[in-house]
Order: sequence, then C-alpha cells, then structure tokens
Amino acid sequence: MSIVQGYRAYIWLSQRHIYVLKTETSWYGGVRSRQLYLYDCPGDWLAWPEKIKKCLRDIIAVYGLQDYTTYLLLSGPSLLWKELKLATKRKEEARSMVVWDEAIGDGSTAYAFDLARTAEPPEGGLYGWMSAAYPYDMVTDMIQTLRSGNCCVRRIDVLPAAAGRLCPSGTGILYLCEPALIHVVQLKSGVPLSYACTSALPEEGRIWQEAQEQMHHGVWYDEEKGMWSIPPVSESVKRDMDRWELVYPAAVLAAY
Repeated sequence: MSIVQGYRAYIWLSQRHIYVLKTETSWYGGVRSRQLYLYDCPGDWLAWPEKIKKCLRDIIAVYGLQDYTTYLLLSGPSLLWKELKLATKRKEEARSMVVWDEAIGDGSTAYAFDLARTAEPPEGGLYGWMSAAYPYDMVTDMIQTLRSGNCCVRRIDVLPAAAGRLCPSGTGILYLCEPALIHVVQLKSGVPLSYACTSALPEEGRIWQEAQEQMHHGVWYDEEKGMWSIPPVSESVKRDMDRWELVYPAAVLAAY
C-alpha cells in the first residue's frame, strides 16, 4: 500500500459520533490545513461488529480517507481506565503481572491493553501504573476495516491520555460534553488519574454553564481553587483551535 506523505486523519470513535480531523502537513512538518468533520452514528453502533465496519467504511468513503495515515482515539463505557500498584518498574514485567492477575475486566471479555508508569514508589513500596483497556475484538475490527479501506493505522490512543495533553498544567476535572454523553477525566498536572462517563454535569457545573452567554462543551473544575471555567488548554492547542476553528469536544484531536 502506498501512503501519501503528509496526509493524516485523527479519528475519535465516540458513543454517538465519529470525529475526523483531517490534517495536511508540508514536507518539513508544518500544518498546511485542518478540517474537522462530524459523522453521526446509531446509538448502539459500537455493540455490533457489522455496524462498526459500516460506519468506518462510510467515513473512509465520505471524507476521502483512502491512503491517509490514521490515528484512532478510543473512549466511552467500553474503555477501562484503572490505577494499579505493581512491584516492578519494567513495562514488560508489568504487562505480565496484569495478565497473570487478570486485573483487566472480569475475565469474560478479552481486552487489548497498554500500561504507563505514573509514579516512583516510596521506599520499599510499589510502583504506580495506569492501565487502559478496550475490547480486543472491537479493536481488531476497527483496524481491519481501516486497512481494507487503504488506510494505514499508525497509532491507537485513548481519551484520558489526549485530555492530559489538552490540559497539561491543570489539576482538576475536565468534562467533555457530547449530546448523549459526558466524558469525565480527573487530571493532576496533565496526568489522567481517572476516567468515567456520565449523562449530566454536577449541579454547580450546570449552573455555571447555563450562566455563560454561549454553551461550552468543554467545562473545567479547578480542584485547587474550587472554581468552574473553560478548560485551561495548552498554548499550541489553543492556537490550533483559533486558527482552524476547532470546537469542543473534538478539539482533543488537536492534542493527539
């Protein structure tokens, strides 16, 4: 398969939508253009292999992603994000421990997962790790469908990690509000500590949002100051949002 250099598609697979950020770069790495698209999906599309394949085939055809290098971003209730304490700082050993102890899920579903070490232990203690896991069959269906559409899958990431790059300096809770789902990521200086999905903002957050002149789909609660605001995004992402008119919640793709 021949890949055209400089053509990339960042794809966020969410509960009711697929967000596609098409990016064209110059030969020296500068961004020449970004286009953001929103594809509506059936509410249960991620529960059925054939619907996953159909939706991905559709976005390849509709948005012309053939020969693009693609980057997937996973999220939603199927994503398991968990803090672990392990007696090793080596990633391969940590992966073996997770598999051996069946620390991912309840054993009824096979998961594709990855780990990242987050903290050094106190003397004689355990190392801190974060694990991200997603149903294995769903991941393979996504990869195979994209490849069959002549897309090169370069990388798969998860929403909490992208949220940490979006807001690398804040300590608080990021709410990314979609019409049918709100993604909740707790961050500490850009490190994602927890991830969950809910249907509504906390009451104080809802009151703050309603008081704004326009509805914000990215909402931030600063745990140190006890204040609600728009998210404190990184300067590079802010420039991208302004230049290419990127809106929440899909702006997280600019932080990929």
